Amino acid sequence: MKPTKLILLALFLLSAAALRAQQAVPVEGIVVATHDTAWYAAQIAAWEQEIRRHPKDETAWQNLFNAVYYRDMLAGRDWTAAADVARRMAKKIPGTFTFHYCHFRSGAGPDRDHDLERAIELGADRYYAYDTFIAQLWLKGQFGRMDELARRYFESAYLPTDLLRYNFNEMESLPDGALLIANGDAELIPKVVLQGGLGVHRDKIVVPRSYLLQPAYVEALCAQLGIGSPTLPSHPADWDAATDSVIRYLIEKSGRPVFFAPTIGTTLLKPFSDKLYSEGLVLRYSEHPYDNLAVMKRNVEQRYQLDYLRQRFEARRPWAGETSLRLNYAAALQPLLHFYRASGDATRLNWLTDLLRRAVEGADCDEETKARYRQLLDADRCD
Repeated sequence: MKPTKLILLALFLLSAAALRAQQAVPVEGIVVATHDTAWYAAQIAAWEQEIRRHPKDETAWQNLFNAVYYRDMLAGRDWTAAADVARRMAKKIPGTFTFHYCHFRSGAGPDRDHDLERAIELGADRYYAYDTFIAQLWLKGQFGRMDELARRYFESAYLPTDLLRYNFNEMESLPDGALLIANGDAELIPKVVLQGGLGVHRDKIVVPRSYLLQPAYVEALCAQLGIGSPTLPSHPADWDAATDSVIRYLIEKSGRPVFFAPTIGTTLLKPFSDKLYSEGLVLRYSEHPYDNLAVMKRNVEQRYQLDYLRQRFEARRPWAGETSLRLNYAAALQPLLHFYRASGDATRLNWLTDLLRRAVEGADCDEETKARYRQLLDADRCD
């Protein structure tokens, strides 16, 4: 009997472990929390079970859609499976916010504008959807409506303050009237939220790189800049090269200072790399060399608000986007550590090293990642 009992016990434990693995948990946007495809696949199975039990539960449908959407995004698949989920919603929860929001995101419907407008109308308190709302109004060049949603988003306190602080510092680097070309929700949305919610840095124009081949957006941007619109290719053979062409047009025609967020990535920055100079958290495009290290020093010592890196005094939930930007302080400001060391300014060197170390230690990431950044910082420390 003993062996049988042991086998049955083992089977019970395995079954319990499987049930725990399949437990349905909220599936948030990847800017909030990123998982691997296996995790999303497990959540698909778990939320399918929830829907079988509660077929009209909007929360269950939203989580199922998110799990399918992000699994396929990470796997490089199309949106066929997400569209299928949205079509199933049409039978179970038609006319709801969740249906219109997911139907829009999946591209399943013939009238995406209708889905978007209904989602905005019905989802005034669904702040997790505001990134999508703002991004789509931005794409359409509807800057006034985007500004109003940004104000409501800020007032909701949904975005983590550390994410807003990083983006504030990045904008603080820019002179009046500057253009900042950036990519990604964590680098774009918080900036317009600060502009609309706090009313700061409103003279600076944030430009989503991925929108620069979209006619409605480019036309509205150029009108804002007071310049004519360039002719955009309808089906470019090389999207990045075509986008770079629009960026060069903006540099030439706008006459404004132009900056890039370094988080765009080395590959996409390469066509401009010989004319980009780091000023801390941003890269300035300049036809002529200048003392950019002096500007970086001024930004760090006089403009950036960095005390928040020392210690958090508020309850918060981790955001993947906030963590990556927090770590970026260490990478972006390392040249200033070299300068302080070379100039013999041990006080400033140790002050900044300690601040950046605290930024790394406070990041919600694995120990291996933290170790790499510690090594980066310790290379220049004066004891």
